[in-house]
Amino acid sequence: MNHPTSMRRGSSQALPRTRRAPVSALRLLALVSLLVLPLAGGLVACSPDTGEAPDAGGDITVDADADVAEEANAEDGSSDDAQAPEAADDTGDEDGAEPEGEGEQAASDSEDAAVPAGLSYDMLASTIFANEMFPAPVTLVDGHAEEPAAPGSASMITADMHPEAAWGDLDGDGDLEAVTVVYVSGGGSGTFRYLVVYDEVDGLPIQLASTILGDRVKIDGLAVDEGRAVLAVTTHGPDDPMCCPTMEDTMTYSLIGGELLAVETE
Repeated sequence: MNHPTSMRRGSSQALPRTRRAPVSALRLLALVSLLVLPLAGGLVACSPDTGEAPDAGGDITVDADADVAEEANAEDGSSDDAQAPEAADDTGDEDGAEPEGEGEQAASDSEDAAVPAGLSYDMLASTIFANEMFPAPVTLVDGHAEEPAAPGSASMITADMHPEAAWGDLDGDGDLEAVTVVYVSGGGSGTFRYLVVYDEVDGLPIQLASTILGDRVKIDGLAVDEGRAVLAVTTHGPDDPMCCPTMEDTMTYSLIGGELLAVETE
């Protein structure tokens, strides 16, 4: 009895079927590859902005204008982040502040005469200064001196020489004297200005006389004119607080009998 199934398995007709199977599978795999790869390429090449597929060649077009715009924006951003340096803050003298600047020679009667070496500004800034606010005379060092207001006190009495001096014959003896201003503070808010006159004795400056000009008066200029000390100042008007004088004025002093006396001028 013939069994159809046994005949197919044992016959040679099953071999062609076995050979055709892998050929069909390879063809199917190739067909799938031809379909999938273009789709995959299209997915990779699609524009993120428009979602459109690229041209037939599969090339991706680069927007050069957009790149330039992005670089320009980046540069603008960095420029905005940069800050210009702050301008220096010019401030005026504060209350009780020490005078600033190096010693200078003001206009004086000594312009045609040599200033004695013993009355140079450097010598004045290193001399002995006597004042009623100090218990005893003090020696200036670079125009400055300080002493405790009392033994063991943390409060200090200070003296600071104005960075300008003038020279002229103030006592009529034919020799030059020096005139300057010293700022004295007793440790409080007040800083008192003193006009001081020095003479040269044995090559050293010796204090002849002094007088108070006022509290926190601003010294704008100093000169010796016709044997008198002349100061351009800014002092306190009727409504000015002590910190902030606004009234411009001129003070004139003569050395008479060893004392500095205010002189009224027209």
